[in-house]
Amino acid sequence: MTFKLIFIRFILLFCSAIFLFQGCITINDESERKRFEESKYPIKLPLFDKLSDSRKKTQKLIKTKCDILILEGWCVGCPPISRKYLMSNINTLERQFDTNGKWREYYSKQMKTKYSKVFGKFNSVIYFKTPSFAHVLDWRIKQENFLRKLNKKDESSGMSPKEIANFVQHYEKITKWMLKKMPALSDIVLYINKNQKISKIKKN
Repeated sequence: MTFKLIFIRFILLFCSAIFLFQGCITINDESERKRFEESKYPIKLPLFDKLSDSRKKTQKLIKTKCDILILEGWCVGCPPISRKYLMSNINTLERQFDTNGKWREYYSKQMKTKYSKVFGKFNSVIYFKTPSFAHVLDWRIKQENFLRKLNKKDESSGMSPKEIANFVQHYEKITKWMLKKMPALSDIVLYINKNQKISKIKKN
């Protein structure tokens, strides 16, 4: 038996100057997402260039219904964040650029509405659990260097370590919340060690 599998990169979008830090859209495109939900083919999927942080000019055309659809991304499946934790300042970005909590209020609302509707359609959730958030920055820098090498780009391409440190702060709160909550909410948990290898697999 053969299966047709479609793998989609999911980007969680937050829109203040901090709202503009990332301009990519993938499955978040409302029209294309609805076509998936209603099985209206063909479907044009935007492709994202992570190194340049922008869309590619080309698109992927999905002509027929798939058997397995994998929606992958940093914040996929995140449950609503408690207000107490949401409004606590955990990094420089929140303390200096979101003093009134407006940005956090916005993305929390989006997660409870638009994104929860998408997450609610999952048949199952597989969660990759890092040892701690402390590893995220080093791994993200490693990824940037790998992408430069893969695309034969120099150091001027992509983000510098300082820019990456700022970038990951946008996702720090959600990531830490997921580290607390997702192991109990996921169907399968893959525990990743400090060397980025799977050390344990747990099925709930």
